[in-house]
Amino acid sequence: MYSIDLALMKPGDIVFTTETSLTSKTIRNFTGGNYSHVMLCVGYGSCIHADKKGGVHSFNAQRLLVEHPNQIALKRYNPHLSPETSKIIEQYARLKIGTVYSIWEAVKAAPFFKKEWLGHLKVELEKPSSLQFCSRLVAQAYSHAGLKLSATPSSCTPV
Repeated sequence: MYSIDLALMKPGDIVFTTETSLTSKTIRNFTGGNYSHVMLCVGYGSCIHADKKGGVHSFNAQRLLVEHPNQIALKRYNPHLSPETSKIIEQYARLKIGTVYSIWEAVKAAPFFKKEWLGHLKVELEKPSSLQFCSRLVAQAYSHAGLKLSATPSSCTPV
């Protein structure tokens, strides 16, 4: 089993994970990425993320174990975040704890729904929503601090 070296984690880091589950495989197929889930590191081993089990909540990364090293990655924003910027990101994520998770909002973020030929379906991709999913939470936290991880923080994927 593999896990992240907690000594390497810094506030603002993003933890990417994937599983062998059908849900994880489906997300990777629809997004074209290697990972299906992201979490925001807010302190030594502490992460905040959104999942269907608990909405937005905190998580201890020590409990995150994977079978293969390619199922987990720790990414750091470059250039490095200042302590002030990290704090803004963390505070935004903490304020979202308790927010309900939305599978539909996550599905709408898939590149498939952004194709022009789907325009006739009238799926409002950028309509503001208070609901969360993992990549939206991370991208919006960074956006709140003035950093753009995605062109569309409300509708993005782990890619």
